Amino acid sequence: MRFLAEVDRHNRVLETKAGVLLLLIGAVVGWIPIIGLAGGPLTLSGAVLMFFGRTVFHPAHARNVVASVLLLLLGILVGFLIAFFLALTLVQFAGVKEEPALFLAALVLPVVAAAIPGLSRVFFTRPSRPSSSPSPSCP
Repeated sequence: MRFLAEVDRHNRVLETKAGVLLLLIGAVVGWIPIIGLAGGPLTLSGAVLMFFGRTVFHPAHARNVVASVLLLLLGILVGFLIAFFLALTLVQFAGVKEEPALFLAALVLPVVAAAIPGLSRVFFTRPSRPSSSPSPSCP
């Protein structure tokens, strides 16, 4: 029975490692212009793997992973909603004198939408508990 628990723990640790690797690859690939769209699904799949492997580590780690996944999904939803309503607004008010204000909104709102998943990356990389021992000094 103990052997099965150790195997399950080892598998969850492997899921978390694979999730971190996919998050890293998704973050790096997301900045490449042509294949940047592949970064989103890689990041999402890494988040899902970390979500399933969250129970092995400290409870603070599990809390941070849940918060990260929720923020990532909220950021995706907010991004789609902003794009949808911004497209509706630009189509409805095309040719009106307030186009500079709409253009400014078109620049600011995606930045706000990108900040929410950015917060999720902070929670993914945040240490699960503070170190109780001081860090060794470099010689």
